[in-house]
Amino acid sequence: MLKGFNYPLTPKGKPTLSPSPHWYYSADFLNIEFQSDPAAAAAVLSPDPKAEGHGNAFFYGWQFTGANEDYLDSARYQYREFFLVDALFEGKPVAYFPYILVDNDAAIARGWTQGYPKRPGQVFHTRYHAATGKAGPALAPGSKFAGSLTASDHSPSHGRKDSAP
Repeated sequence: MLKGFNYPLTPKGKPTLSPSPHWYYSADFLNIEFQSDPAAAAAVLSPDPKAEGHGNAFFYGWQFTGANEDYLDSARYQYREFFLVDALFEGKPVAYFPYILVDNDAAIARGWTQGYPKRPGQVFHTRYHAATGKAGPALAPGSKFAGSLTASDHSPSHGRKDSAP
């Protein structure tokens, strides 16, 4: 009988997309706190009326590993992820993830296993590097960071006549 945590499995029962738990993570991230039209937020989730459209958008650059220095396979064990949070469940504030986009199939498989609705997307965000210079912002007041995502080949500017090529 095959044994393993994440499918698909090899003939010997080893997962092909993601190592078996325990998983360990390192990340850089960008959190964008924003206000939205409460009616628009209500079309997607059950927002807290007291939040008046408050939300958070998270852009993560993850690296993860299992027990065998899997992080050395950076093509498989590094990925970028985007998700939104803020909602109510049974009247209590919760972190809710209606959209989780990732750029790596191992992250999708592990998310489905853990009950997170991940789907493919292209996710980018400005990152800080310890060896920084003119190519990146410093971790200092006044520095500028940004994030972008595309899902199913649709970017936020898709179809806009005023967007750059």
